[in-house]
Amino acid sequence: MTTPPQASPDSLLDVARSLAEQSTGPKADAFSRRAVSTAYYAVFHLMLEELESELSKTTWGKWAPEIVRVVDHKKLLALAKAMDTDNKANIKAFKELKRLRLWEQALPGDENADVEMKQFARMVVALQTERENADYNRGTLFDESTAALNITMANDAIVMWRNKLRTRDIARVFLLALFELEGRRDEGQRKTPTGP
Repeated sequence: MTTPPQASPDSLLDVARSLAEQSTGPKADAFSRRAVSTAYYAVFHLMLEELESELSKTTWGKWAPEIVRVVDHKKLLALAKAMDTDNKANIKAFKELKRLRLWEQALPGDENADVEMKQFARMVVALQTERENADYNRGTLFDESTAALNITMANDAIVMWRNKLRTRDIARVFLLALFELEGRRDEGQRKTPTGP
């Protein structure tokens, strides 16, 4: 028995668009909620896909498929917030992030993250916040325009990652930090993955 392929970011965006198109009539709120949630998951799956690809080039390569399964939404949200150093509330999180052993590879002594990386991180935060609202906040009505806005933002985030960020050191470190954050409770028990 073969394992079916996982949903790709692009197929998830297509599903979100299909759901948004059905966001009319008495079921508009339900379809819009699903569209908003699915748009966020397109970006989340992109991060998992990219992390697995990055880990496959390191000493952790053979465990990459299992490692990406431990990445959760809280880690991605914390990391994205930490990247937005223009928001003073996130400075402490960023300093904590800089204590990760691999961080100096991308930001040697500089707390100003790449501008486009900040934009990407802000989109991740906004998408995840809306996903949480769509999934859990019954007090807010969702409609086709809300769904369309989130789908556009998710598409923009994916395009920005693929066309502008993917090859940058800061993007590589962002991905590997998702993995290394998992080991922070062990305070140094986990080694940083090494690669070419």
